[in-house]
Amino acid sequence: MYKGELIHEQEGRIDVAIKRIKLLSEETEEGKKTRKYLNSERDVLSTLDKHDHIVRMYDAFEKEEYFYLVFEFCERGEFIADQGCPEGLARQILYQVILALKYCRIKGIAHRDIKPGNILMTAAGCVKLADFGVARPVNFTSEEICTIGIGTHGYTSPESDDGDYSKGDEYAIGCLLFKLLTGRLPFGDPVKNMRAFLKNQDSEKYNFNDVDCSEMCKDFISKLIKRDVGERMAFDEMLSHEFVSGFKVEYLECQCSLTKVEVKV
Repeated sequence: MYKGELIHEQEGRIDVAIKRIKLLSEETEEGKKTRKYLNSERDVLSTLDKHDHIVRMYDAFEKEEYFYLVFEFCERGEFIADQGCPEGLARQILYQVILALKYCRIKGIAHRDIKPGNILMTAAGCVKLADFGVARPVNFTSEEICTIGIGTHGYTSPESDDGDYSKGDEYAIGCLLFKLLTGRLPFGDPVKNMRAFLKNQDSEKYNFNDVDCSEMCKDFISKLIKRDVGERMAFDEMLSHEFVSGFKVEYLECQCSLTKVEVKV
């Protein structure tokens, strides 16, 4: 990721983040795949333009051997959740992510890769959802689009293994909140022990033993990380749940667990 400067017609001179990807030959499978994902991110972000909690794309273009995506610059970078954070901070972050994802759903888009690394923050503390490279329409039917294995293990829903992402973002929100609070995933680390992870996920086995959070927070999580899609809360149900109902966004002053975006000038 590179930091650059853009002279915008309405906003004047602004800082931007530039993603530059080297393109391989279109004659190779890898080259075709890379272009497909880059074009998808461009098209999806064009559809989701100008939402307060979705990173804004200013431009996308191909030049010589590179593809460039130009985004708003989020000065405080991505959220690192390895140590966990207080419930109040987690709720502030989660609420803004829910607003972004509900807007995506209204537009018919599933993000498919919700995780702390795809949550950015501006200097003012506004949360922005980023990285729409694997996002797709919710009701897709193409076998090419329903690629199994999309997303990040630990956050993806059980049914995603069968190519069903219709309610995968809702499941990921529950995993995200658990991670923000504890620094760990609810069903264990799939990288370290995939067998134990799948067993715990299948039986919905998790605990709040080391979590200092309210009962309403625990209830909120439990209603999202359900294996049964029909039992999982939808976005409107989330926003009416007491954990976030009537909540007001207060841009975050707390600097804990944040990292600056690594940029090159």
